[in-house]
Amino acid sequence: MNPLAPLLFFFGKDMFRHVILFSGISLIAWFLTLGGFFWGGYLLWISLILIATLIIWRAGDFFSPAATYIQDKHDIPQSIKAAVIDAIASSFPEFCVAIIAVILIGRAEIGISLSWDPHFIMCWLFLLRQDWSPQVQW
Repeated sequence: MNPLAPLLFFFGKDMFRHVILFSGISLIAWFLTLGGFFWGGYLLWISLILIATLIIWRAGDFFSPAATYIQDKHDIPQSIKAAVIDAIASSFPEFCVAIIAVILIGRAEIGISLSWDPHFIMCWLFLLRQDWSPQVQW
Protein backbone atom coordinates (compact mmCIF):
# COMPACT_ATOMS: atom_id res chain seq x y z
CA MET A 1 0.00 0.00 0.00
CA ASN A 2 1.18 3.48 -0.82
CA PRO A 3 1.86 5.44 2.39
CA LEU A 4 0.84 8.65 0.62
CA ALA A 5 -2.60 7.29 -0.36
CA PRO A 6 -4.43 8.84 2.63
CA LEU A 7 -2.88 12.22 1.85
CA LEU A 8 -3.82 11.89 -1.81
CA PHE A 9 -7.39 11.10 -0.77
CA PHE A 10 -7.55 14.01 1.68
CA PHE A 11 -6.01 16.71 -0.51
CA GLY A 12 -6.85 15.47 -3.97
CA LYS A 13 -4.37 15.03 -6.79
CA ASP A 14 -3.94 18.71 -7.70
CA MET A 15 -3.74 20.16 -4.19
CA PHE A 16 -1.38 17.39 -3.06
CA ARG A 17 1.29 18.82 -5.37
CA HIS A 18 0.99 22.21 -3.66
CA VAL A 19 1.29 20.63 -0.21
CA ILE A 20 4.44 18.78 -1.29
CA LEU A 21 5.83 22.04 -2.72
CA PHE A 22 5.16 23.99 0.48
CA SER A 23 6.58 21.13 2.56
CA GLY A 24 9.78 21.26 0.52
CA ILE A 25 9.95 25.04 0.95
CA SER A 26 9.49 24.67 4.70
CA LEU A 27 12.29 22.08 4.90
CA ILE A 28 14.63 24.34 2.94
CA ALA A 29 13.67 27.29 5.14
CA TRP A 30 14.34 25.20 8.24
CA PHE A 31 17.83 24.33 7.00
CA LEU A 32 18.44 27.99 6.13
CA THR A 33 17.37 28.98 9.64
CA LEU A 34 19.72 26.42 11.15
CA GLY A 35 22.46 27.77 8.88
CA GLY A 36 22.11 31.24 10.35
CA PHE A 37 20.05 33.02 7.71
CA PHE A 38 17.65 35.19 9.73
CA TRP A 39 15.05 35.45 6.93
CA GLY A 40 14.77 31.65 6.80
CA GLY A 41 12.56 31.78 9.89
CA TYR A 42 10.11 34.07 8.12
CA LEU A 43 9.98 31.79 5.10
CA LEU A 44 9.49 28.80 7.42
CA TRP A 45 6.51 30.40 9.19
CA ILE A 46 4.91 31.53 5.93
CA SER A 47 5.21 28.06 4.38
CA LEU A 48 3.81 26.39 7.52
CA ILE A 49 0.89 28.84 7.58
CA LEU A 50 0.14 28.02 3.94
CA ILE A 51 0.22 24.28 4.66
CA ALA A 52 -2.09 24.75 7.67
CA THR A 53 -4.43 26.85 5.49
CA LEU A 54 -4.66 24.06 2.92
CA ILE A 55 -5.33 21.47 5.64
CA ILE A 56 -8.08 23.57 7.22
CA TRP A 57 -9.60 24.29 3.82
CA ARG A 58 -9.78 20.61 2.87
CA ALA A 59 -11.03 19.54 6.31
CA GLY A 60 -13.87 22.02 6.00
CA ASP A 61 -14.92 20.49 2.67
CA PHE A 62 -15.79 17.22 4.40
CA PHE A 63 -18.39 18.91 6.62
CA SER A 64 -21.02 19.44 3.91
CA PRO A 65 -21.52 15.75 2.96
CA ALA A 66 -21.33 14.78 6.63
CA ALA A 67 -23.98 17.35 7.55
CA THR A 68 -26.27 16.06 4.80
CA TYR A 69 -25.75 12.50 6.03
CA ILE A 70 -26.61 13.47 9.61
CA GLN A 71 -29.68 15.35 8.39
CA ASP A 72 -30.93 12.36 6.37
CA LYS A 73 -30.11 9.82 9.08
CA HIS A 74 -31.90 11.65 11.91
CA ASP A 75 -34.67 13.41 9.94
CA ILE A 76 -33.47 16.87 10.96
CA PRO A 77 -35.19 19.83 9.27
CA GLN A 78 -33.15 21.89 6.84
CA SER A 79 -33.34 24.98 9.03
CA ILE A 80 -31.82 23.21 12.04
CA LYS A 81 -29.11 21.70 9.86
CA ALA A 82 -28.25 25.14 8.51
CA ALA A 83 -28.37 26.84 11.91
CA VAL A 84 -26.40 24.26 13.86
CA ILE A 85 -24.33 21.88 11.75
CA ASP A 86 -23.40 24.24 8.91
CA ALA A 87 -22.60 27.00 11.42
CA ILE A 88 -20.05 24.72 13.04
CA ALA A 89 -18.55 23.98 9.61
CA SER A 90 -18.25 27.67 8.79
CA SER A 91 -16.61 28.37 12.16
CA PHE A 92 -14.10 25.53 11.85
CA PRO A 93 -11.24 27.78 10.63
CA GLU A 94 -11.69 30.13 13.60
CA PHE A 95 -11.69 27.14 15.91
CA CYS A 96 -8.41 25.89 14.41
CA VAL A 97 -6.83 29.33 14.82
CA ALA A 98 -7.90 29.39 18.48
CA ILE A 99 -6.43 25.92 19.11
CA ILE A 100 -3.14 26.81 17.41
CA ALA A 101 -2.93 30.08 19.39
CA VAL A 102 -3.44 28.23 22.67
CA ILE A 103 -0.78 25.67 21.74
CA LEU A 104 1.78 28.29 20.66
CA ILE A 105 1.17 30.91 23.34
CA GLY A 106 0.09 28.58 26.15
CA ARG A 107 -2.73 30.68 27.58
CA ALA A 108 -6.31 29.42 27.46
CA GLU A 109 -7.74 32.95 27.60
CA ILE A 110 -6.55 33.56 24.06
CA GLY A 111 -8.41 30.52 22.73
CA ILE A 112 -11.59 31.48 24.53
CA SER A 113 -11.55 35.01 23.17
CA LEU A 114 -10.77 33.86 19.62
CA SER A 115 -13.44 31.16 19.56
CA TRP A 116 -16.21 33.38 20.97
CA ASP A 117 -18.01 33.24 17.65
CA PRO A 118 -21.62 34.39 17.14
CA HIS A 119 -22.39 31.14 15.31
CA PHE A 120 -21.57 29.06 18.37
CA ILE A 121 -23.47 31.41 20.66
CA MET A 122 -26.50 31.17 18.40
CA CYS A 123 -26.25 27.36 18.25
CA TRP A 124 -26.00 26.97 22.01
CA LEU A 125 -28.85 29.38 22.67
CA PHE A 126 -31.00 27.52 20.17
CA LEU A 127 -30.20 24.12 21.64
CA LEU A 128 -30.58 25.19 25.26
CA ARG A 129 -34.06 26.65 24.85
CA GLN A 130 -36.53 24.88 27.11
CA ASP A 131 -39.45 24.94 24.67
CA TRP A 132 -37.64 23.36 21.72
CA SER A 133 -38.98 20.04 20.56
CA PRO A 134 -38.61 17.98 17.37
CA GLN A 135 -42.32 18.46 16.59
CA VAL A 136 -41.95 22.18 15.84
CA GLN A 137 -43.22 23.03 12.35
CA TRP A 138 -40.83 25.22 10.39
